[in-house]
Amino acid sequence: MSIFEELLARDGKLVYKTKGTSMEPMLRQNRDLVFVEVPRGRLKKYDVALYTRGENYVLHRVIGVCDGYYRMPGEKVIERENSTDNGPDPHRKDGAYICKVVPDWPDGRLNWIPLCRHDSDWLGQDAHPHPIYSHAGDRIFFNSRMQNKINIYCVCAATSY
Repeated sequence: MSIFEELLARDGKLVYKTKGTSMEPMLRQNRDLVFVEVPRGRLKKYDVALYTRGENYVLHRVIGVCDGYYRMPGEKVIERENSTDNGPDPHRKDGAYICKVVPDWPDGRLNWIPLCRHDSDWLGQDAHPHPIYSHAGDRIFFNSRMQNKINIYCVCAATSY
């Protein structure tokens, strides 16, 4: 446990001099003091959060609240660290399409048929696609965040192959 964690656990707050330039010009390195306290609930957009990035502590403004995590400046680094996926960049998804997968059992192959682009930004559990077939199997429903708005979409799953 770090000294920051010990102080926050014991006192619920800490005061320290900033290091680094990520919060300039608001906070200046080795000059300005910050007062940090344990939040009394979820953070809101524009709150300033202290969090760990590897071995280091980082102080950043919250620029968005997503399902399961906070969006911060330097988004790609934060997304990778907060992801439950594995790989070099789990939020860079190669699957840009909602597809119907048709098995060819005799040949032992799967045929992927692209039906539509989902155009999701993948930022949060609520925004990346979760394709679900209708009971009749003729439509696929999925969610996506397009242009900063999360919606449920439907695409026809009937294809000739």
